[in-house]
Amino acid sequence: MVDMNDLDRRLAYQTPPYEQWKNNLCSVSPGPLSSDRLVSRIGIALCERTCKISTEKIRNEAVSVSSFVREVLKRSKSNTKSTVLAFTYFNKVYDSQSVRDKLPEFARCSKRVFLSCLILANKFLNDNSFTMKTWSMISGLKQKDLCLMERWCLDRLDYKLLVTETEYSVFENRLFATSNKRMRCENESGRDLSYKKVRTI
Repeated sequence: MVDMNDLDRRLAYQTPPYEQWKNNLCSVSPGPLSSDRLVSRIGIALCERTCKISTEKIRNEAVSVSSFVREVLKRSKSNTKSTVLAFTYFNKVYDSQSVRDKLPEFARCSKRVFLSCLILANKFLNDNSFTMKTWSMISGLKQKDLCLMERWCLDRLDYKLLVTETEYSVFENRLFATSNKRMRCENESGRDLSYKKVRTI
């Protein structure tokens, strides 16, 4: 049972309007989902969207992507809501992509694009969000590269960061559905990422 008073206190620090997020938090999820399962499903879903645009250099392998997502979420202390919102942005970025578009190299990397979407999600949901300097420390990427990727994602989203409750629910439910999909990308052996590993994305 959700304590509405406690919920109001927590949401008071979110960027208004927050009614749609309040309703969403009070709704019943399709089932229990641990953080590890969430990360695993996000990794598979990101791979599904980007494996066709992978290159010899950028493979977008699901286990590697999942390890990266897990580490970035841990370092940034992102909650489930910002994670699902970032996943929503990620899908909308590639939904807007024409097959004729010439993608910059970083846009073929699901890790970098998801990171950019996570930055946008955190900025949208929080009045006091991390600076690019902090995100640079979290990811190991240069600030100028992060800014470039963020602007590219914003352009793809047409600067429309507001997501309706219906849209949010669609992508949240899609994460639950990924467990029934076959992984179409080749996996690599999984292991935790060190800071040195994250710097190689």
